[in-house]
Amino acid sequence: MIQDNAVTRGKIAQNSVNSAKVEDASIQSKDLAGSIRGQRGVPGRKGGSGAAGPRGAAGKKGDAGVAGTQGPVGAAGSQGPAGAAGIGGRTSLSGSTEPASLTGKDGDFYINTTTDTLFGPQDSGIDLMTPEAVHYGQATRLHAQRARVLTDAYARMPERFVRQPPQPPALPAAVWINKPTPQEIAH
Repeated sequence: MIQDNAVTRGKIAQNSVNSAKVEDASIQSKDLAGSIRGQRGVPGRKGGSGAAGPRGAAGKKGDAGVAGTQGPVGAAGSQGPAGAAGIGGRTSLSGSTEPASLTGKDGDFYINTTTDTLFGPQDSGIDLMTPEAVHYGQATRLHAQRARVLTDAYARMPERFVRQPPQPPALPAAVWINKPTPQEIAH
């Protein structure tokens, strides 16, 4: 029996050593004696840089980038040549009688030097009537005179008027230099 106990103790001791090696290699939380590991130490200082490696080959050219912002405005250039003559300005016409309705151009004024009356501005936008002609009741007479002239023109040369005999523009119901507001008309 003594011999059996010695063999048994040897197997147990061998198993303990094998178990301690496995534990140390895989878990590493206890040393062979079974003690707990201490705190982690302070990291060591950084080592020096190694020598630079060889330079690599240059890469292929990349795609074009996004267009940049516009640069500053450049210096002013020299003055160009003079332009064409402008359209005629407004004119003040005068005479010793009242003006005919077609006297002058749009925007022109007319002064009757006998009565010191100012007419205008001439405005073809009021169906070729001046505000003065409409205001003083001369529009009906002027309209009839224009109708006679157009009728005579058609009688002499009808081929110049393709669809129908010409008619003067309709008489305007009202004309304004400064159209009043509805509130001003009500007073």
